[in-house]
Amino acid sequence: GRRALSERLLHLRDDGFARLGDDAPAFTITADVASTRAGIAREITGTYQVPRYLSGTGAPGSEFVLGSDGLPTHTGTYTAPFRCVIPTSATGANPAAAGLYGHGLLGTAGQIGAASGVASQGNRIFCGTDLIGMAQEDIGNVVQIVQDLSRFNTLADRLQQGHLNTLFLGRLMIHPDGLGSSPSFQDRGRSLLTRDLAYYGLSQGGIM
Repeated sequence: GRRALSERLLHLRDDGFARLGDDAPAFTITADVASTRAGIAREITGTYQVPRYLSGTGAPGSEFVLGSDGLPTHTGTYTAPFRCVIPTSATGANPAAAGLYGHGLLGTAGQIGAASGVASQGNRIFCGTDLIGMAQEDIGNVVQIVQDLSRFNTLADRLQQGHLNTLFLGRLMIHPDGLGSSPSFQDRGRSLLTRDLAYYGLSQGGIM
């Protein structure tokens, strides 16, 4: 029933955020470039750290490492990618709300451009990550699952880690020590981000 459907994902959420405490996830900015999209000033890419509950490095085909209670156990740290679009309307005096973007079927955070219109019209900085389990890098594993359904858990397990990654990105966007502490998300030393967080997903991202 409900427990079978949600217990592991809720455990990931509760255990992951307990490990994080009141902090922001550690992150690194890898690129900050001017955007050619209408209404968008800059596009930012980077990575951030999330507690990992998958075998190995958490790559496609990995699965939960389960404890004696049947719940996923912490196995290390997963480095997740993010990509953001900052609208031209966002300034230190007029900071933007935060938005999480959910990409389409077997896509990537690189599809963040689809949120550009919503970002510019609503003065909202959107960021997205790869929803691992059903991201582009999982296509090869999905093909193998179709040929051998006994491997389906490798999709479900990584997908739940992907949901935790998405939740951590939300914390990263609204925490004072998160993205707003980086010069890439500041205007004259003032954060471009508020604590107003919303979710916007298309196709697979909408279903999730």
